[in-house]
Formats: sequence, C-alpha cells, structure tokens
Amino acid sequence: MTAYFVITHGSSSPRSVLWRQEVEHYLQSLCPRLVVGGGCLEGQPLSLQAQISAFIAALPAHTKTIVIPLFLLQGVHTQVDIPSQIPRERCLLTPLLGEHPGMLDLLAAQFPPTGTRVLLCHGSSYPGAMTIVSRLAQKLHAQLLTLADPLPPGAHVLPYFLAGSYVLSKIPKQGINLLPSPLTPPIVAKMAQDLAASLLE
Repeated sequence: MTAYFVITHGSSSPRSVLWRQEVEHYLQSLCPRLVVGGGCLEGQPLSLQAQISAFIAALPAHTKTIVIPLFLLQGVHTQVDIPSQIPRERCLLTPLLGEHPGMLDLLAAQFPPTGTRVLLCHGSSYPGAMTIVSRLAQKLHAQLLTLADPLPPGAHVLPYFLAGSYVLSKIPKQGINLLPSPLTPPIVAKMAQDLAASLLE
C-alpha cells in the first residue's frame, strides 16, 4: 500500500492550512485508492516530524509513504529542514514542486506574446536555491526579480508563488500587468501526483 503526504510552508493564518487541504482534496480525487494527507513546516502546534509520524501511525503496517514538498526553490527548507524530519525507513521524498518537468510550459502559457516579462520570486540566500528558477527565467526570456526589487513599469509580472499565498497581496499592482499565478490547488495536485508517480515507475 502507498500513501501520499504533501508538505507546505504553513503560517499562522488558517488560510494556509485550508489551501493545503484543498490540494489534498484534489489529489485524493486523482488517487481514490490511496491515503492522502499533509502537514506544514511552520505554523502548527506539532513539528513536521510529529505530523508525519502521526500520519504514518494511522496507516497499515508496511505502507510506503511518499512525501511531496510543495516548494518552488531549493532553499534551506527543502535541502535541510524537511529531509531532517522525515523518517526515511518509512518514506520516500519526491523532488520539490519547482522541479516538475512541466513547470516551464505552465509558466510560459501565462505570458502575453509581447512585452517585458518578469518572473517574480521570493528569493533565497541559501547556496544554489535560485538555480531552478534562474533557469526557468532564462528559458522564458524573463527578468528574474524578487520582492525586494523594483518592478519595471508596464511589465508583465508573473508571480512564482503558490496561488493563494499571502505574499501575492504584497505585490504592488500599480503600473504593471500582474498575471495570475497558475499554481492553483487543482494544478498543484496534478503536479504532485506526477512527482509521486515518478518514484513508483
């Protein structure tokens, strides 16, 4: 038997848990024969390790749990925090969401054919964290900027954030064409299914 466990960053806002639960709902509909659950790295009374352990404890013995981190950058959370809290004897860890092979096409479809393109991300000082998103921006012919950078007037700005993230409300909208994030719960759930299935091939 196999189970899926998705991980989001989490926050003190209940909205972040509701968003993750919506992803779980769509993932469950895609995989009705599997057990689907999830947890947050931050903002919860229990540590991520405790959340995963409780999920595993409720499963039949010998169930293999596939852990799917819904993160976009290879920062400290995905390279250090999450791997250190996963019981490897019971779990397999997929690549992070940002490594999905269909990400480039998904992002490319959001941009109009002409005009200045900006891919806006959170940014990270962790070594190598920006490698994936830098490669995406280059292939999209887009400027890669972070929230700390000024946005070019009139640019088409695509937020490289999960749809529903509180960060989206902090992006100044005047003088730019702010595009919607395509990373909605149904899309993320399908991408999560793909990443998990790649480990079972």
